[in-house]
Amino acid sequence: INFAKPARDLDELLEKLGAQRLMPTGFGDDQDVDQYHTGFGEWKSQLYSRLGVDTAAAAGGGDDGPVKTDEQIKVETKQLRGSMKESLDDITTGQIPFQDTKLIKSHGSYQQDDRDLREERQKMGVENAFSFMIRVRLPGGYCTAEQWLAMDDICGKFANGTLKITTRQTWQVHGVLKRDVKETMRAMNKACMDTVAACGDVCRNVLCTSRPDVCSKALHEEILNYTYNIHDHCLPRSGAYHEIFLMQGDEMAEKTQILNYTYNIHDHCLPRSGAYHEIFLMQGDEMAEKTQ
Repeated sequence: INFAKPARDLDELLEKLGAQRLMPTGFGDDQDVDQYHTGFGEWKSQLYSRLGVDTAAAAGGGDDGPVKTDEQIKVETKQLRGSMKESLDDITTGQIPFQDTKLIKSHGSYQQDDRDLREERQKMGVENAFSFMIRVRLPGGYCTAEQWLAMDDICGKFANGTLKITTRQTWQVHGVLKRDVKETMRAMNKACMDTVAACGDVCRNVLCTSRPDVCSKALHEEILNYTYNIHDHCLPRSGAYHEIFLMQGDEMAEKTQILNYTYNIHDHCLPRSGAYHEIFLMQGDEMAEKTQ
């Protein structure tokens, strides 16, 4: 409620006074991996695009019209696919297109760059030193010793050598170059881990107590099982992650199954609004959520 309240109050006042909105309000969250810098950088690029300043860099050579919200981008990008498969294979640049920077969050990664090198590289006339942070989906923070060793190997082979443990009971690695993103995801997958929905405005991770002395082993396993079920329920209903990051070769193309009823693509990709009440609050068949 109080996050960025002065700025939101000013924005609301200007709107009441009849000011015309140029673009959606941007927020920088210091809880993000790159603090407020990534959020501000993305908002600034959109602003320059709308103003027609440096359109070649900010808007790809022209004004693409009204800036799309994250929700619109999700709906209009083939169920979280976008152009990521092609852009990750593009060896001519270390970054991915702006729209894909939004989508890749739903697959557990942020595009970043080394801020300390920005000015130097700009003087040299080269692009920023881009890299990617990749976060594992680890409900309840549960892992095996083998998975720990695998992550230690991954951060040394593909990242900057640092394995970070987050406040949300999972791991993340930094400094992964674009050419190594897919291989990093595949290495995690070989250790029975993935990064689906680990970043952005999605589930990220479901927490569970990690103290073995707070309850019996049987009860702890039961609660951990609920943790996995809740997290799985909130995952995007899309095969994009496996298509983009894990599968190789035409023979591995995803076999999609057509459901026996019509799914709105937006609902299909995102958690359903009634999920919380259905899981935690409602009781009995007569209280089951009525879906269309």
